Amino acid sequence: MTVTLDVLPAAHGDALVITYGPAGAEHRILVDGGPAPTYVGGLRSHLAGLGAAARHFELAIVTHIDADHIDGSLILFQDHDLGLEIDDVWFNGWPQVAAAEGAADAPSGDGERGPLQGEFLTQLLSNRAWNTIAAGKAVTRDLDRHIDLPGGAQLTVLSPTPVELDLLRREWRATVTKAGFAPGDGTAIAARLQQRGRYDPPDEAFAVERGETGERGPAPSKLGRDRAVANGSSIAVLLEIEGKRILLGGDAHSRVMVDALTGLTERFGTSTVNVDVFKLAHHGSAGNITRELLDLLRCDRFVVSTNGDHFRHPDAEAIELLGRPGAATLPTVYFNYLSKTTHRWADAAEQQRTGIQAVYGDDGHLTVTI
Repeated sequence: MTVTLDVLPAAHGDALVITYGPAGAEHRILVDGGPAPTYVGGLRSHLAGLGAAARHFELAIVTHIDADHIDGSLILFQDHDLGLEIDDVWFNGWPQVAAAEGAADAPSGDGERGPLQGEFLTQLLSNRAWNTIAAGKAVTRDLDRHIDLPGGAQLTVLSPTPVELDLLRREWRATVTKAGFAPGDGTAIAARLQQRGRYDPPDEAFAVERGETGERGPAPSKLGRDRAVANGSSIAVLLEIEGKRILLGGDAHSRVMVDALTGLTERFGTSTVNVDVFKLAHHGSAGNITRELLDLLRCDRFVVSTNGDHFRHPDAEAIELLGRPGAATLPTVYFNYLSKTTHRWADAAEQQRTGIQAVYGDDGHLTVTI
């Protein structure tokens, strides 16, 4: 069976479509929608090109509440002209986050916009069942459970754990309260949606933070240091289809992934988890990968989804960690954009030094076939 991973143009964000099954009877999974400005030319264009009969998805996963993952999904769920059919949606909104126990309710003071997007999507999903696989509760790690989808696909949830959702509850409450309403106030959110007509975040939310491009000298290692609460709440999964495996990292924290992969090796009775493709967490940020994590995997193909806007991902430190200089067969790193932050690996000498083979998509669109 052929399995394809389409990485769609989403600027600095993620919008992924996995397709599997025989020709004419394919099954599809959608993961995230990218930021709002890329929706029309990225996700919507791809979905419209599938044709009406093929716009049926077994599952849509919105990994977490950061704008570069959720905002395109917010528009998608209001784009009724597209005629999209989705059997189930996985998203940990306020009803799921509110059920987390043990976190203090004191304001975090972070002022992040993410929980506001979470409130909008919670409202948009309120007229349908979602997280049905968890009986409406939070989708969280369960290494002992294979979740079956039509067509022979199975998913294992690796992230988040209740601990990460516990932390998110505190930030969510503080942010939404600061915005002037109570978390889960569907009436207030519905009124805001009606006033706007559809949800489109303000343009200034997507200003590019390019910074300086000159050399800054040695910097402390960032490997594994991401502690952002929203990233930690990401839904990350291992997708298995007839022996083929894709690891979808969302923006999950490396320590959470290490714990999950360690658990899988114990369950499988192996020293590593064999993976055909690893979609790197957080767009190739060094903060979300470690040597310990990679040592738990046997993988030769890695995917990076970003054009480098905002945070100049991927980090060279992360890409170099993937390399195997001098090896007979070098791992392949797929970049969906040839951009200021990824062009260095287009150079053959740099690939040889780093120990990778680099493959680039077409202006943001990349297809990896397994």
